[in-house]
Amino acid sequence: MKWHMTQLGSRENYLYPRIIKKSNMLGSFSTDIWLPFAQKIKLRGSLYRMKSRFNYSFQNTPVNARNFYSIYRMIHNYKGNRFDQWCSQGREYGDWFVKNIQAANPEIGDKVFGYTCATNEIAKYAKKNNMKVVMGQFDPGLYWYKTRYEEAQNWKGAENNIIMPSEEYMERLTQEWDLSDYIIVNSMHSQKAVSSYGIDSNKIKIIPLCVNIDQKLDIEYRKISNKLKFRILFVGNGTLAKGLQYFGEASKMMSDNFEFVVIGQNNLNIDFMQKQKWKINFLGKLNKEELKLEYMKSDLLVFPSLSDGFGQVQLEAMSYGLPVISTRNCGEVVIQGENGFLIEERSSNSIIMAINEIFSNYVLYEKMSFNALETSKLYNFNYVEKKFWEFFDKI
Repeated sequence: MKWHMTQLGSRENYLYPRIIKKSNMLGSFSTDIWLPFAQKIKLRGSLYRMKSRFNYSFQNTPVNARNFYSIYRMIHNYKGNRFDQWCSQGREYGDWFVKNIQAANPEIGDKVFGYTCATNEIAKYAKKNNMKVVMGQFDPGLYWYKTRYEEAQNWKGAENNIIMPSEEYMERLTQEWDLSDYIIVNSMHSQKAVSSYGIDSNKIKIIPLCVNIDQKLDIEYRKISNKLKFRILFVGNGTLAKGLQYFGEASKMMSDNFEFVVIGQNNLNIDFMQKQKWKINFLGKLNKEELKLEYMKSDLLVFPSLSDGFGQVQLEAMSYGLPVISTRNCGEVVIQGENGFLIEERSSNSIIMAINEIFSNYVLYEKMSFNALETSKLYNFNYVEKKFWEFFDKI
């Protein structure tokens, strides 16, 4: 029994294809861009991301890719809305994925795997040929868009051009859910969100994500007993769905002993933010090395997401010894009172109360910092691999 893996992009550093490759069950692997040579040349700016379009786990393993065409599509902006773009791209690559699976001579009982909006074609092919379909749902699905739209109504002028999914996109996604024998999500929040659209929760499997810890860094748990000023991070795209507005509101009500820092692309309107008078230092998008330095300079991560598939930044921050304040609408990483605090969503007061409790008790902070490091070590590739086979070993 073989797996035929497909995906667009390098999502999760090719996590599931790597798991299958390691088990010697890989029948075929197809992706849009695959660039082994990119590791040996200097790339700068936006081109640097091309280095992520390869993984050494697949050395000497045939990988189907459409490099030149895919890069051309990447640099030429699509003129329509993104939902039409995703559907068009999903159909086009889906048909190509099917040809690659056919060329691999699949057998009855083999499995096909694809991600959101790029699974429909391979799922239909698999059903006709008595193969199983496993779909990776990388976010809470349609629930996420609904949440973002509703929040935009509460914060007028914060975000422009809030576009809800088109009927074509919704139909394509729900059809993929129906055709799939199993759907992989990364959190209980995503499981509940998908099942709320009538999908059988029994076929939705929760498999967490992992974090790659830099083994060269010898990080110890943090101590703050001699600090007078505390640095609090928000990492991720600055959107209403990520809860940036509640992070900003909290910053206004805290003393100057706390510095609020946002890392990531800010998608909120500048005019709107100026009216709010948030006390935030926006650093914009950073590369991996720059982000490491910011984690090491900081004391705490706040992740006030309203809806998130997992939120790997929680684990990233913990790998540097940072306790995390998070909502429950993401991956189950934060353990209440052990490595951080769980807070209500849409509540600046909850953020403030958690911050004050953590920094008013140095012993508690050090315990949380130590436990954060231990948590990040748990969520490694082997842990996720074990969780994966707990579901799929006998299927």
